[in-house]
Amino acid sequence: MKITNFLALGICLLFGSCTMQKSTVQVNDKGTEWEWNKGTIVVKTPERLAGQESVIGLALPKMEVVRVGFVGLGMRGPGAVSRFTYIPGTQIVALCDYEKERAEKCQKYLKEASLPKAAVYSGEKGYEELCKRDDIDLVYIATPHSHHYLHAKMCLEAGKNVLCEKAFTVNADQARKLFALAKEKNLLITEAIWTRYMPSRKMIDDIISSGVIGEVTAVTANLNYAISEVERIRKPELAGGALLDVGVYTINFASMVLGDKLKDCLLYTSDAA
Repeated sequence: MKITNFLALGICLLFGSCTMQKSTVQVNDKGTEWEWNKGTIVVKTPERLAGQESVIGLALPKMEVVRVGFVGLGMRGPGAVSRFTYIPGTQIVALCDYEKERAEKCQKYLKEASLPKAAVYSGEKGYEELCKRDDIDLVYIATPHSHHYLHAKMCLEAGKNVLCEKAFTVNADQARKLFALAKEKNLLITEAIWTRYMPSRKMIDDIISSGVIGEVTAVTANLNYAISEVERIRKPELAGGALLDVGVYTINFASMVLGDKLKDCLLYTSDAA
């Protein structure tokens, strides 16, 4: 039986695939168009909204103190709260999660830093109540990325700047709509992807700009860590999957190196035993 399986696998590898893949354009439940092209998933890049311009370089008036509220305190949120207690010029005003207990647990980070308690919001509409406050300048969103668009849109409409966890949105159309709204409101919205803010980023940029390795025309990036036990990863209703959970890191790294020169991106994933 093992010999037969190995032979079958060898034939599949030799001819590329055991089944023919259609090249018909398909649309997923999020409205993203995609198709197969020689064994690779190709996603159509949507056009910008009419009249929309790039928000890169958008500057806002300096704030002496940034008053912050947090929405989503399950996996990544608590760590963000902890890190903000070390940032001078910030004040943690409110904590929000669907489960009140999660929000209450994050009070310990404020206590450890000798900071005053924050207001707590919970339930399905907790983030709406948080947005009604007039003493919040920035909202950090760490809910599942299936909810990022809804929560970020609510915050922007309430006049709050937004720092949103990765993946920023589930597709480019949602992202462009948020950027358009932020520009209309003159607010900041950006993705909280930690690899863009590491010291190593400047080191890499300096090496590339120096020309010591010549012109960079292609980038290969790999990321590997165990995440299969995370429940969200296997739930389509939470926009789970390898691309939005871990693939965004490699795509971001490529864009950090190539910038606007990034034209094509091929993503390969494997289900390691």
